[in-house]
Parts: sequence; C-alpha cells; structure tokens
Amino acid sequence: MKKRILSLALALVMVLITIVIPSSVTVSARGNGYESISFKFNGKDYYGNLITHYDPAKGGWTSFYTEAAIKVELDGPEVKYETKNYGYKTYRGRFVSEVLSSFDHVAETEPVPCKVGMNQVIRCASIYGYVAIYPNGVMLSTSVMGTPA
Repeated sequence: MKKRILSLALALVMVLITIVIPSSVTVSARGNGYESISFKFNGKDYYGNLITHYDPAKGGWTSFYTEAAIKVELDGPEVKYETKNYGYKTYRGRFVSEVLSSFDHVAETEPVPCKVGMNQVIRCASIYGYVAIYPNGVMLSTSVMGTPA
C-alpha cells in the first residue's frame, strides 16, 4: 500500500512539473518586452537583447543591444494603443538598418506616437518588435512582444 501511495505521489509530482514549468518558461520568455539571442561572430560568443520601450509622452519603440560589430536591421515596431474616443489604434514605425561598431552597441527605432494624440491614450496595449542580425554573413532573427504596465 505504501508503494502505491508513493508511486501515485511521484506520478502526481511529475504531472505538475510538466504542466507548471513549460508554461512559466513560455510566459517569462514572451510578452515581457525583452528577448535575448546568442550567436558566434569571428569565433567569439556574443549575445544580443531586443527590448521594447514605452514613454507616455513619446510612444513605443524598440532597441537592440550587442557588443558585436555587426549589421542590425530593426523592423519598424508595431504599437497598439487603447484610446479614449477611438478604440484601439495600431501604428507601425520606421525600419532601421545600421552597422554597429565596437563603440556604438545600440540600434534603436524612433518612437511611434499615437496619431490621434498621446492625450487620447488610455494605455499602450502592446509593442511588437523584430530584429535581423548578420554575424558572419548569416541572417539570424528574433521577435519580441511587450505589454507595458
């Protein structure tokens, strides 16, 4: 009887682990406005961070940080606003392409404001960003979704 109870308890723990751990990893990896990518460049390991930003006066934008001197292409961020009088409004920013140097480690898009007026914004519902990087001539990409508080 004790072996059955122990086996049942162990099976229950394993089921809980398979349910809880994958969902918490998924939640922490997406939707928080931050995504990391690792890559090799000239034989050295690097990482890069794609980050969403929001300022109530300016709007939403994305940036990519890395210490590698590589080509970075940031797609224009897609920013969704909930407004007082116009419902949900979605706007897209401008594409940015630059080659980062050993001194300049950040590529950044311009802020995307709410076109009906920032004074109409109840909240920024989401910011979606996408980056493509080109270490050693090979394209790597990642995306991020941010939901500002």
